[in-house]
Amino acid sequence: MTDKFLIESAKHALDNHIPKSLISASVELKTLKKKWFQVFDKKTKKEIQWLCVFNQTATEDDIEFGRIAGTEIISDFNSEYGINEMFEKIDSEDTPRVLRNIIYSKPKL
Repeated sequence: MTDKFLIESAKHALDNHIPKSLISASVELKTLKKKWFQVFDKKTKKEIQWLCVFNQTATEDDIEFGRIAGTEIISDFNSEYGINEMFEKIDSEDTPRVLRNIIYSKPKL
């Protein structure tokens, strides 16, 4: 799977249902390093990192939206992939942390 497929999957998961509190959403694919006891495991584990950054007004429903989008993203991949969903709240004037592929960024007013 490529970054292009991951980006398209994440865009589809957002599907223009973006809560007002969402500042940014980004995604990245990481290959996990094997531990010493996993050397005989032929599968390389890959992790999708999904980061949603909200402003301080975010509700539990807004965070749940991020979780649902993460579920939709991982459903596009096979069992070789896992997902690390990260949700952060920041002050609106702060710069959000982002991963390699920015899927959504709220315009500054």
